[in-house]
Amino acid sequence: MLLVRSLLLSLFVFCSALVSDGVLPSHAQEMSQATEEKIESADPFAVPDDLTPDELLQFIQQFFAKRPLHHGPTQDDDKVADLMATVADRIMAASPTEEMEREARSLKIRALMAKVSHSQNDWRDDRNTRQLKLEAALAELKAYVAELEKNEAFVDLAANGRYVITQRQFLDFFGKLKMKAHESDAFKEDIGVKLSGIPVNRKVELAVLLAPISDNIDPPPAIVDEFNTFKKDLIAKLKDGPLDSEKMNMMLMFVNMSDSIGPGPKLTAETYRDFVEIIADSKEEKFARMRTYFEGHARCLELIGNEIGIEGTTLDGKEFDWKSYRGKIVLVDFGLTTKPTYMYEIPNLKKQYEKYKDQGLEIVIISRDDNIEELKKFAETEEIPWVILPNARDSKQNNRSMAEYYDIYEMPRIILVSRDGKVLSIDVRKWRGLDSLMETMFSNP
Repeated sequence: MLLVRSLLLSLFVFCSALVSDGVLPSHAQEMSQATEEKIESADPFAVPDDLTPDELLQFIQQFFAKRPLHHGPTQDDDKVADLMATVADRIMAASPTEEMEREARSLKIRALMAKVSHSQNDWRDDRNTRQLKLEAALAELKAYVAELEKNEAFVDLAANGRYVITQRQFLDFFGKLKMKAHESDAFKEDIGVKLSGIPVNRKVELAVLLAPISDNIDPPPAIVDEFNTFKKDLIAKLKDGPLDSEKMNMMLMFVNMSDSIGPGPKLTAETYRDFVEIIADSKEEKFARMRTYFEGHARCLELIGNEIGIEGTTLDGKEFDWKSYRGKIVLVDFGLTTKPTYMYEIPNLKKQYEKYKDQGLEIVIISRDDNIEELKKFAETEEIPWVILPNARDSKQNNRSMAEYYDIYEMPRIILVSRDGKVLSIDVRKWRGLDSLMETMFSNP
């Protein structure tokens, strides 16, 4: 499943970043010529037998200094993780100093986290093999986290391990929830509409990309109950004790997965609101920023099925009249012209506009560009035939831009508005089936 795969790859990047940050010992001495000769003559995945603890740290430092940086799985990932674990174990067996012990334990937890990531990202294995490897890697990681938790000096290292364990737990939950959702008739009908006209060889791939329960259908009651039960248990954990960075990461992880592969906008919006209540009384700046993020995302999801109000001034200085768009199908396109991913969407928008403008399609760009003159050049160069609003405002919140109010910073974000002014979907880009959706809507006016 491609959406799940992207989340697994993000976990790989997370673990890789921790490895890169953590394996380079802060106190390692400058490498002697004798040590360098030992390391240079060795198999890169074999640890020489006669290295001291400090030389072992230098060895792993040298290994990563020479190894090219990878942003995805490679054939040597298991070997790298085993190498890190071996070095850590060798250091621990040598009665290290407190500082050296911390370096070794830091290296070991990163090795075990990397094993979890690699086992679920190695698509060369079949599903059963990956699952067996994953279960073994998780069991090893959980055991080591429990060991670290016994010593207050290593609680931060344990927290890193718990992050990966929790992410795996959430992925399993949402993966099972999604599979159940796909069995519902409403989902199959909705996906069928979006996939109409798409070549057969891409339908399976796109059905996965469109895997979240769609904006315009409700999940089956059994899924709602299962989701709410899981969330209730999570909230109990979040409320147990003071807020900290680990709990903040749990909330962010859960809502991001719910947004991507979860049970639909209504339940996800409710979750954002629940989490806002948990952090509402915190005075810390990081939780204040997260509260703004949660509130904006909840508002955006709550647009679905409701009217959206837009106010602003066009590029030529005229007051924008949103009411004049009633009776038309409108694509409200949040964009930033300096982002290549946004510019990629423009040709397809032009194509859809030319095809359906006589049937009532309109497009409104809500731009987040700061330089108005550059925005005017963009409109002229690209020959944009529709209205552009620099930093438009929501009619209910005149003092705040729409992008800020709905926390829309991922560009592009295209919102679909029906003829009666109500939002049908908050994300209808090309790769999410915009072309098929437009064809369906205009063939059934």
